[in-house]
Amino acid sequence: MRIKLLLIPESKKPWLPLNNHPFASTIYKLIANVDSEYASFLYEEGLTLDKDSIVEGVDYGVGSKTKFKPFVFSRPQVDKPQFDGKRIYINESGVVKWQISSPIDRIIQAIYTSLKTEGRITFFDSYSSNSFRVESIVTVAPPTFTNQMRFLAISPITVWVTQCDEGGKLKKRVVKAHEEQIAPIIIKNLEDKFFVLTNKRLCDPNFSFEFDWDYAFERFERNLKNHQTSVKRLPRDGLKQLVAEQMSKLIYYKDMPIKSYLMPFRVRGEKDLIKVAWDWGIGHANSQGFGMVEGA
Repeated sequence: MRIKLLLIPESKKPWLPLNNHPFASTIYKLIANVDSEYASFLYEEGLTLDKDSIVEGVDYGVGSKTKFKPFVFSRPQVDKPQFDGKRIYINESGVVKWQISSPIDRIIQAIYTSLKTEGRITFFDSYSSNSFRVESIVTVAPPTFTNQMRFLAISPITVWVTQCDEGGKLKKRVVKAHEEQIAPIIIKNLEDKFFVLTNKRLCDPNFSFEFDWDYAFERFERNLKNHQTSVKRLPRDGLKQLVAEQMSKLIYYKDMPIKSYLMPFRVRGEKDLIKVAWDWGIGHANSQGFGMVEGA
């Protein structure tokens, strides 16, 4: 279930946080206003994979820890925003569009009821707070799911793995968009999300995920229009890392910078796994504001 909010500023100098944490924190508070016990469960535990369900040899990615928080949210959409490094400033007469989605209706219903009751939403950062009037809440209908679909990321996609450093300690590493291992990790993550939702394994050996590199290269070439060298004349495999870097975003969650990618992609395979991507998000850290998608 997915909702889209239209928010109207109540202050004379309205702003939104650049950090994703205040948005996630606000969602937990909205749920707690209506369903405090469930909000605590989501925050402290979430949905889990038991030991018998974990596939041996699979890297589940830093941030998943075999625990899943089943919701995702978009970056706020604002016309002509201004940035100061810590906040997004918007026009006093402007509006904010924000989407929240979950495969569990109970979560969205609690958020909806809380917003309808309060009539406003407040975001906090380290310095102060800022409130918005809830102008409207619209339920977003899902697309017609098929076995082959293209999606846009409306919050950037991140995928993490754990690795041992030279001293034998586990360290977090972001899997970059051009790396071959990103697809199997994303697919395994979708299969695990489906399992914790249904208690059934759905493994599609032919399922595929691929970023839309044609789009990425066309955008890259437009940015190089003043240069003599055309990207189309160069080998794409050798340039994927450079192109991926241009499509990357560095988003903070609390004090942690998270590298992520705002790129469209294509998936092919089981429709139920594709539906999970739309309902819950693609990749890791969905409840921290990463991986929300919409149909292209």
